[in-house]
Amino acid sequence: MELAYPLSSVATLSQEEAETTIVRIDGKRSLYLSAEVDKDEMSSTEVVEYLEKAVVPQIKRQFSGVSVHFSGEAEQRAETQSSMSEMFSLRC
Repeated sequence: MELAYPLSSVATLSQEEAETTIVRIDGKRSLYLSAEVDKDEMSSTEVVEYLEKAVVPQIKRQFSGVSVHFSGEAEQRAETQSSMSEMFSLRC
């Protein structure tokens, strides 16, 4: 069962001036999206896990050429988990 919530019920939106240039990474047009997480409500890890399971697959189905990369705390967490598993496998 898929639940849908209005964005305004889970986020406070603000509008800011943005650059008018097109950003490209490895020749692909890129868009940055950032958010501040209220850690009293949900951890950043929980937000990323939800996005990876529920939102990203839907975006990729709708827009086949899109790729998603998480950075910041999510990227650091993934790197830490990767290095921890490498250390664990070396000790076995």
